Amino acid sequence: MSKNWVDTPGGSEKAVEYLEQAITIVSESIDAGRIVSSSSSNDVCKVLAAVGSILSIGIKTNFHDTDVAEKFDQLAEKIKQLEDRIIESYDKLKDFISESAFIMKTIGEVDGMKQLLMDVIHLREKETVENFKDVYEQKTPLKIGYSMLSLLDQNSTNPLDLGKTYGEDSQKSLRAICNILIGDLIFLEAIASGLFKKLNMYDCERLIGGSIDVTDLKEDEDSDYEAWDQFSDDFDDFVKEVVQSGKSTHGMAEMIQEKLEDECPNESFYICVFENAKIEQDYYYYIENQDNLLEAKNVESKFGDKFNVLVYRSENAHEYSEEEYNALQEEMKFLSGFDHNKTNKQIVDEQMAGRSDIGFAALINYDRGAQILSTNSPDYASGPGNWTQVWLGGNQRGVNFVIGYP
Repeated sequence: MSKNWVDTPGGSEKAVEYLEQAITIVSESIDAGRIVSSSSSNDVCKVLAAVGSILSIGIKTNFHDTDVAEKFDQLAEKIKQLEDRIIESYDKLKDFISESAFIMKTIGEVDGMKQLLMDVIHLREKETVENFKDVYEQKTPLKIGYSMLSLLDQNSTNPLDLGKTYGEDSQKSLRAICNILIGDLIFLEAIASGLFKKLNMYDCERLIGGSIDVTDLKEDEDSDYEAWDQFSDDFDDFVKEVVQSGKSTHGMAEMIQEKLEDECPNESFYICVFENAKIEQDYYYYIENQDNLLEAKNVESKFGDKFNVLVYRSENAHEYSEEEYNALQEEMKFLSGFDHNKTNKQIVDEQMAGRSDIGFAALINYDRGAQILSTNSPDYASGPGNWTQVWLGGNQRGVNFVIGYP
């Protein structure tokens, strides 16, 4: 589905068609009190993503087409009716909700984001999109979903324990609340994917499982974490096996790449293998979450050479649009103007200070022969971020520069 169809002949008619489908989806959901449809969840997401795309283009053109603007008004009214129905459902469950601080917090987060999205749909102004995007980027629907479902597994705050205490009815209440929230999160994510994510539907696909069965998404997440934990446990022994295999540096990186693709197929990684390097002198890195980085230092091959290995795991690489990946590539060009006498540590520390939008950054001296591979990146990216070779100080010192998204 192209984002340019609104600008083509007949585009307004197509926009009206998508909006009518969205109105039908929301209307069908009112009785149930959550986003549902007789059609498949993927189809629902595609329609809602189209709504976001229409909003994005319409705001830029001031919604000259009155038919499209009228359909948005109708959609806004249906969404308000659905929201009123959801509030009624929560009111019936208020005794159960009041027993769990995390449920109240999650409902508040989702409601706040929905209100900002309603401003976008109702007012259709650039400022409302920016306000919604700011809150969205602070904590995406997928992150809220993961946070909600991971908390279900913590004994100290597990609302399922409330269900056991108060009986089967409370467990039904919990499931009802979670299904409402997952429906809301899918709704928010689907429209956002069209509004400012270039129709990147990856997060929607991850959330869809939760709308079918509230345990599906958590089981998927748990499986990913268990696979990474197992890979981490085996890492030191595996790296020794890799380095002593007799393969080239590139061949070693490929061995690690293949194992990650086999054991952790749902996650994105950078793999860096390089020779005989000392931290700070030959390489340096920044890591936001230490749990997402594995490092092996000075592992000796059967020929007596020593190698270092870095494996970085990105949890959110698929959340970023092609436009954002391209912008990162442009941003990384600044490094060529840096003083080549600065150490890698000085450069990394200066550039990463105060940044929360980067999960991993590394500089590795070119003479270390680094081989850098990746796994499971978006189709439009060469890795879960970007890497390039840069010459500092006007071709005085070469480095490999790697940036990974969180």
